[in-house]
This record gives sequence, structure tokens and C-alpha cells, in this order.
Amino acid sequence: MYGKFSHTTRPRPGARRDRSCRMRRSIRRLGLASAAVVGIGLAQSPLARAADPVRGKLLYEVTNGAPLACANSGCHGTNIAQNKNKIARGANNGPLIMTAIAKNTGAMGFLRDYVVAIDADDIGAYIANPAAGTGAPAASVSPTSMAFAATVLGTTSTNQTVTVSNPGSAPLSIASIATTGAQATDFAIASGGSCAAGASVAPGANCSILVRFVPTAAGARAATLTIGHNASGGSSSVALSGTATVATQPSISISSNALSFPTTALGTTSATQTLTVRNVGGASLTFTGFAVSGAQASDFQRPPGSAGGNCSTGTPLAPSASCTVGITFAPNALGSRTALMTVSSDAANGNPAISLGGTGSPAPAPVAQLSPASHAFGDQTIGVASQARRVVLTNAGDAPMSIASVTVVGSAGFAVTANACGATLVAGASCAIDVSFVPGQAGAATAALRIADDAAGSPHTVALSGNGVAGAVGSPTLSPASAADYGEVEVGQRSNAHQYTVGNSGSAAFAVSTIAVAGADASSFVIEPGGCSAGRQIAPGAECAIAVAFAPAAIGTKAARLEIATGTGAQLSVDLRGSGLAVSAPAIYTSTGVLDFGVQPLKGTATRTFELTNSGTAVLQVSEVTVTGPFAIDPVSSGCPAAPFTLNPGARCELVVAFAPTAAGDQVGQVSIASNAAPAPKSVALAGKAQAAVLDAPVNLGFGGCTSGRSGPADPSLALLATLSAVALRVRRRRDRSSPETSTGEQR
Repeated sequence: MYGKFSHTTRPRPGARRDRSCRMRRSIRRLGLASAAVVGIGLAQSPLARAADPVRGKLLYEVTNGAPLACANSGCHGTNIAQNKNKIARGANNGPLIMTAIAKNTGAMGFLRDYVVAIDADDIGAYIANPAAGTGAPAASVSPTSMAFAATVLGTTSTNQTVTVSNPGSAPLSIASIATTGAQATDFAIASGGSCAAGASVAPGANCSILVRFVPTAAGARAATLTIGHNASGGSSSVALSGTATVATQPSISISSNALSFPTTALGTTSATQTLTVRNVGGASLTFTGFAVSGAQASDFQRPPGSAGGNCSTGTPLAPSASCTVGITFAPNALGSRTALMTVSSDAANGNPAISLGGTGSPAPAPVAQLSPASHAFGDQTIGVASQARRVVLTNAGDAPMSIASVTVVGSAGFAVTANACGATLVAGASCAIDVSFVPGQAGAATAALRIADDAAGSPHTVALSGNGVAGAVGSPTLSPASAADYGEVEVGQRSNAHQYTVGNSGSAAFAVSTIAVAGADASSFVIEPGGCSAGRQIAPGAECAIAVAFAPAAIGTKAARLEIATGTGAQLSVDLRGSGLAVSAPAIYTSTGVLDFGVQPLKGTATRTFELTNSGTAVLQVSEVTVTGPFAIDPVSSGCPAAPFTLNPGARCELVVAFAPTAAGDQVGQVSIASNAAPAPKSVALAGKAQAAVLDAPVNLGFGGCTSGRSGPADPSLALLATLSAVALRVRRRRDRSSPETSTGEQR
């Protein structure tokens, strides 16, 4: 290139300019990056730059589209070491190359249109070091170490970015990206980075890796991010570190672990029952669900709005705060129905499950009951009307009953004399129908009181019977004839007696045949002695008394019938009813079974509150409240008075428990409440944890002042001051004794 050289072929005049123009237009269209693919572009940055032997090799072999390249065998050839045509003179000497082109040395002038100064610099760099002309990748990572902020155990840090750059001259191939080390699982590669195993990074380009800290254990954690590649060394690494902290945890408490619903009719919904949920931990509680499960789960629902309570998956529950969950029961079938409701949250003590139960009953319907089931009028004088006998119709169902008609069928001697039953009888109501007997002839007569209604079993009837006689007869009466209600009486107790009078409104005497209480609950009613008795004769206009008391042997509604039979064949009766009550007793209930104080500082004090309720029917007598462990009842903050104290049925008060740990670590204890209710005692478990000990107040051990601490060396300045004071005092006393003025008492 730089000696004598003659070309075997010369370009057509003007051809160089044409090719140059075409090349320049192509360069403008494609830009410098595209030109590098087909041959390094002519347009280069004027800024100072280092000569590039890799680019120089490309130019040496393909000189920007020139008809001949430097590597042509007729020019300098491919082996620079042979120094063909003095090629070695151009080593790192771009200006010399440009001068040779300008002077057309060795007929090189045709390259004016293809080579500029920076091209000559790069060619010179390649001539100087042919080995450097082969490109190689390089890898650089930033940063080389990465420290994550303290992260709570079980959570994830924000992502941090590692940048992988290729400052080399060939593509950087990434073989692998992984975290390594004993604690590698505490660090994870997050999605969203542009680096990937199997991908490559072009020379001068870079890609990113996102890393996050996901601690699996408390304390300092460390690992290494390792990137395998084809650059020198084979891999690059980034040191990873972070510290995991333990968060204060929430803890959940519920007011009951079971809800029992009353019997509910099909097609109806029970009243709402409410659970109280409390956060007894030291951090906010987050709900994740309130799920009802089981084969009959659809029978139990959380109603919308305020009836469903204010616990919500979207509302955290602060420490010591509470919220409510409402549940209703709407049975889909008859019989016992059950399900399970689980309150899910991030509580440290798990997800409590609440048993749900109820019974489905038939849909509302009227039920007709007639009392008595029959009326025997006995002997009655022909043509003379008997005293009216009463029949009571009761709707014992749970829906209104429609009454279509009230008639007597059978003997014409029986007739309805009064009817207080209208067209509709509401559930639980009763009405009276009076019937009398006027025999038209001697002999027995029968009939039936017939009531047509919409209750099951309609028509409903009461049998009527009587006997017509020609002479005078006795006419038995019973007063009062309406049903007697004894009200509520405790089991084992006896009510006041009710008085019943048997009279004779006829013109002849009659005898009382039998007096008895009949029915399923007959044993709950007692006929007291001293009144009417079997065999008693009752003259016309006379009467005798019967006293009946209620003495239930078991709880619940009791019903029976006082029946009196007479010698005339007449039968008298009256209904008896009452309710047996359980013996009154107190019952003790606490709003929680455990108080969790969470993590508290050593020698600090924290408080938690629970509610004590008398859910029984008698006075609750609390005789003693004891506490174990580093816990104590706070008498100032508590609403309950100091034991012993009493709570009336339904009353409640609050007990405040203080936690004052004196030693580090987990602490447990118990509140025990002794009372006259079972269980005795009632217990509430206590738990808390004290964190690492705090430092004592600093003690002055230096020269800055006196030291009062019992441990540690005393301030050495104290001894020095004491010595100096003693010396000064001794000198002064000697001077005073030697002074004549002192002996005469004159003031100096």
C-alpha cells in the first residue's frame, strides 16, 4: 500500500465518483449501525475516540465497498506478518495511511472516496495487532453488592435492579441466572427483568435482573446472585444481604364456638344471632373470609347490611378492637340441620370454626283442637232445656284458621245456643261454642257438634249424648267451666289451689260418681282433700267444692282435665294447664377463653380486657379472683369490684388484666374465677412475650461528678479533693496557733 504498486485493472473514469455517491446515499438511508453490517460507514463521529482494531479488520478486508480491499492478494494480502508492500509502516499510523492515499502512493488514490481518517486509524490499529481484530464479549455488573431494607418475616421486599453490561466487541451470551449459597431461598429473581438465560447482550448494550428479598427465617440473611456467561471468567456475581424481622402478630377470639337456632318453619327465616370477634393480639387482624361449609351450608346465611355485622374482609381489626358477624337460619328441609362457619384471617392462633345448628319444622298451618272431646248431658226432663255446656275451639297451629260453619248433626234435641267463633281464628287463639239439650221424647239421644274449617282433619266434631225422662231429675253444673291456667311454677313447687264448684240446678238430688284428673300430664295436678268426693249426694240448689293445685315434676307446658261423673249419666269437665320452670341457677360466662398480650418490652406494662357475664337465672356470687404468672388484675381500670362481689342475672362487668414481665421470653398465666356457678373455677388463659432486656440508666463513673452506684469504681477526683481539703485545714490551724493576734482575740 505504501510502496510501488500497479493495478491490473483500473476503474472507469468517473466510476469512483458514482460508486462514492451511491455509497453515501446508502449510508444516509441506513445510518451508521446498518453500514457496519455491510462495511463500516464513511460518516463517523468527529469526537475523539480510541482506534478500534475489530472495526479495522473489517475495513482491511472489505474497504467500504471499494473495488479493491487492502486484503486483496494483489495489494497487501491477508497475512499482515508478511509485510507485503511495506504494510507494517501503517501500524497505529492512520495519518501515514491517509497521506499515502492522498499522494496516490502505489496507485492507492482511488480509496479517497472510501476511506476517512477514523477508518485509517482503525486499519492502523489492526495492522499493529492483528490478533485484536477478532471481537470478544465482556461482562460488567452493577452494583456488585446489594443490601435490602429490613423485611418482616413472611413478607416480600421491593424489587432491586442489577444491570448486566457488555462493554466488549462481541455478543455476551447469558447461560444462567441463579441465587446461590446456604440462604439462597431467601432471595428470589422477580419477573420483569430483561436478562434471561439463553439470551445475549449486544456489544455496548445491557439488560436488567430484578431481585427481591423473601426471608424464611429471622435475622441476617445472605446469598449470591450468580450470572453465567461466555465472557472472561465464565460468570459474574453480586453479593446479596438483608435482615428479617419478626412482626407483632394478631390473635383472634370469638364470643362462642357454637350457635344454636330455634326450631324454624320451612319458608321462614330465624332471627339473627350475633358472634363477637375480638383481636386479642398486638397487630392488626386482617380477615380473608367468612365461609359456611357442610352439606346443609345453604340453610345458614350471613344477611346483608347491619344485620350481618361489621366484620369485613376489607376492614382490618385493630388490637383490642372487636366486630360482629350475624347469621340467620332458613331451613330447606325438615329435621336437624347443621353446618360449620370458619372465620379466616392472618391470626397467629389459626382460624376458629363455629358450629351452626337448627331444626326445620313444617310450614305454618292451623291446627284445630276441641275441648272437651264429648259432652254427656245425662238424664234430662222431657221438654226442659239443660244448662248449656261449653265447647272450646283452639287454633294450636302457627297460621290463621278459617271457619266455614258450626252445626249440630244428629238428634234434634241438641242445639247451639251461643257461638263466639267468627270466620277466622288466629294462631294461638280460642273461642267458645255453647250447646244445650232439650229432649223431645223419652230415651237416649245422640248427636255431634260439627265444625268445618281449613285445618287438617276437618270437619272436627264433639260427641253429644243425653237421655230424656218423664220425671224430675237432678241437673249437675260445674263452675267455672272455662279452662284454668296456673301460670309458671318451678319444678318441685306447688301452686295455690283453684276452686271448682259442683252444683245442682235440677229438681231432684243426684250423686257424684267419680272425681279425677285425666290426661298425659295428670300427675302434675293434685286434687286436695276436704272437698267433694265420690258418693256425695247433692240436693237441688246445693253444691260442693273441689280444690286442684299445680305441682309440676318436670319443666315444660303441662295440660290435663278435671273430670266429674254423676249418677244421672252427666259428665262435667274443665281443662287445666300450667308451665313447669327449671330451678333458678346462676351461669358464668367470659367473653374470651384466652388473652394474648403479644410481644411487650421487658419491664413495661400492657393491659387486655375481658367481660364477665351472669347468663343464668339466679344471682352469681364471685368469691375469689386469682391470677398466676407475671399478670395481675388492674383494680383501678376494672369495672368489676374486688372479690367477693355479686352479679344479678343478665348483668356483666369488665376485668382488666395487666402484663408486667420481669424476664425475657414467653410468659403464661391464668385468671381463675371462683363462684357459685359451674364450672368452678372459670378460667381464662393468659399469654405474652417479653422482648430483649432494656439497658439500665447510665452511671457516672468518670471525673465529671459524684458516683452513687453500688457497682463500678468511685470517681478518683473525690479522694484527691478530700486529701487537698485536709492539708489546707491543717496548714491554717498551725498558722492560727502561731499568730499573736489570735491569742489576744483581736480581729484580723
